[in-house]
Amino acid sequence: MERLIGRHFGPIVVWAACLAAVTATAAGEPASEDAKLPEGVQVVWDISKAYRQTTPTRERICINGLWRWQPASNAADKVPVDGWGYFKVPGSWPGITDYIQKDSQTVHAHPTWKDVNLRSVTAAWYQREISVPAAWAGRRIAVSAEYLNSYAVVYVDGVRVGEGPRPAGTQIRFPAGEVDLTSACHPGDTHELSLLVLAMPLKGVMLSYADTAAAREAKGSVARRGLCGDIYLVSTPAGPRIVDVRADTSVRRKEFTFDAALEGLTANAQYTFRVQITKDDRSIKEFTTPAFRGSDLTCQTSLKEGRIRSTEEWMPDMLWDIHTPKNMYELHLSLLDAGGKVLDVLPALRFGFREFWIDGRDFYLNGSRIFFSAVPKALFCEILYRIRQLLVMP
Repeated sequence: MERLIGRHFGPIVVWAACLAAVTATAAGEPASEDAKLPEGVQVVWDISKAYRQTTPTRERICINGLWRWQPASNAADKVPVDGWGYFKVPGSWPGITDYIQKDSQTVHAHPTWKDVNLRSVTAAWYQREISVPAAWAGRRIAVSAEYLNSYAVVYVDGVRVGEGPRPAGTQIRFPAGEVDLTSACHPGDTHELSLLVLAMPLKGVMLSYADTAAAREAKGSVARRGLCGDIYLVSTPAGPRIVDVRADTSVRRKEFTFDAALEGLTANAQYTFRVQITKDDRSIKEFTTPAFRGSDLTCQTSLKEGRIRSTEEWMPDMLWDIHTPKNMYELHLSLLDAGGKVLDVLPALRFGFREFWIDGRDFYLNGSRIFFSAVPKALFCEILYRIRQLLVMP
């Protein structure tokens, strides 16, 4: 009788067990736990312990550290529910080593893919939890990557950011960029942030602007793959704001110029910049730019394609040079409205006052002739090889 039951009902029991496993996975329950970390290794996702930069109008919080990680296929489009290992951010994926690059980070592999050849991986998932500060209510929220190879799609709580048409701002492309998370993240809440990162050659990155599917098929090698730079959770003003700023200095003209990119300006509204330059917390130079409109150009200030450039006469006593690298200044830039209300304040930007130029066959730095030497790459490699042999000799 027992044999009869086993013969006729055994397959049904096995089928029911398989169905239960599939149902559990479909319901979002992980089919297996994350990879076990070695003793003493911990995942720290506490935002309160992270490095941050804060101004009166904005803040950015570093979310580096151990992230969940696993290899993926180039066609992947759904966030995995299981099979997670761990890998440190920032860090290039292991498996590619040469005289310049060596593996420096440990992959804590999940048993389901521990035997995968990581050298051949061209796509991978990253994941971690993020807690959005309640104080960010009313601000624009974004995730920012400072160095990426080569292309990333962002998901929040398992949903791709920017579902539907794919405008350029819904992906991060080499070498750096950010994605707006305002509609997907709520201040005071905790969310699951996932990134699908593809390592593709520059041709693929360029193709991705027009055809994401074709870009994923582009063939070529990528030396440093993955999230290779710092990752930040960023809050900025929802209205008029400074996106980017560059400092330009001229020793020959005795001028300081800043070039800033702006977003969210109203065409007919008036704005000004308040500029302060400091050194060792001492104010060295202060000025306010002429007023400008969102669609105008005024006096020495010109607005073009969202950027504004302003120049001021200034020649400091201490210049940056190869023998005086500590001669650095800090630029503090604030955007004001017509009534003098502060709309945005950037974190301080460090810069050195210097100028490099070429005259004929001669190179000049701050007016002094400077000499460079070049070594053929093959010779350089040979030198490194021989130094390495000397270091490992008994």
